[in-house]
Amino acid sequence: QVSGGDRSITVSLAGLLLETGKAQRAVELLRPLAGSPGVSPDLLRTLGEACLGLGDAEGAESALVSLATTHPDAPRLLTRAAQRYLETGQADLAVSLLERLKDALQRAGRLREFAALTEKIPDTLGTKAPYLEFLSTLYGELGQDEKTAHALGRLFDLYFAERAYAPATEALDRLGRLDPY
Repeated sequence: QVSGGDRSITVSLAGLLLETGKAQRAVELLRPLAGSPGVSPDLLRTLGEACLGLGDAEGAESALVSLATTHPDAPRLLTRAAQRYLETGQADLAVSLLERLKDALQRAGRLREFAALTEKIPDTLGTKAPYLEFLSTLYGELGQDEKTAHALGRLFDLYFAERAYAPATEALDRLGRLDPY
């Protein structure tokens, strides 16, 4: 039993628990300390990673969001949380998290890093309109026409398959403006 007084030992112990596949125990150890004043970024990062190990995207997001631009692992872990939201069919939560992360990293001049992280989310998970809209906007802002066209093409296919012809037409129109040939 480790006392709450020495947080660095607690964080190290939680890291070891996480490495040995005991994410639940790591969360139980760290969660009580996460709300205390002067909490360390390493504690929050380890808690976020442990939450992801349990599949708890919301817990990971709450632990990591304050570290988005200050801890080098936070953007990668937050993107994994967004991926977890997509895996569980919560595209709106994924897009909300990605929008906030994008804004934070854009203010820090790290938008290209953010785009690279979103590319690690498998295409098979990006089958929801809000996420595809987000991708098309992101790639459009970055001037990556080929990736924008790919996202818009997938968006058109999705809307057309759902017989949502007005949004499908809009996606096709946007695609046509991007590449008229």
